[in-house]
Parts: sequence; C-alpha cells; structure tokens
Amino acid sequence: MADIRRERRLGIILVIAAAIAWSTAPFFTRLLSHDSWTILFWRGVFASGLISIFLLATEGRAGLRELVAMERSGWLVASLSMLAMLAFIPPCR
Repeated sequence: MADIRRERRLGIILVIAAAIAWSTAPFFTRLLSHDSWTILFWRGVFASGLISIFLLATEGRAGLRELVAMERSGWLVASLSMLAMLAFIPPCR
C-alpha cells in the first residue's frame, strides 16, 4: 500500500513539473536568437537522439528494432507529436 501511495505522489509531482516546464517554455524560446525552423530542427535532432539512447539503455537493441518496426498507430502518434511541435514553437517566436 505504501508503494502505491509513493508512486501516486511521484506521479503528481511529475505532472506538476511537466506543466510548469511546458508553460514556461515560450519565455525561454523567445530568448533564442535563431529562427523557428532552426530551433525545430535541433529540437528534433536532440529528441530523437535522446529517445534512441534511452531505448538502447533500457531495452537494448530490441528497443531500437521495435522503434523502427512501429505499426501504423505508432507512426500516427509520432506524426501528431511532430505536428504539435510545429504548432508550438513558431507562435512562441
């Protein structure tokens, strides 16, 4: 029972931290002197690299194989995430 409460508390803290991070992102994005497309490019490069490293560290090569062999629903989620990224950064500039 204590584990469930600890996990729930951690989940609430992580959601609050994510909300704060996302709500303050436009302030920091405006400080960058680069155009929106440059920011989006480097954000994508670092995100894909970190996701690959995380999958490799946690799942090994099987995780990378699963990433490449995503089904249609996985590609849909990735596409929607990309569109959200495109819709988020340029208005912040």
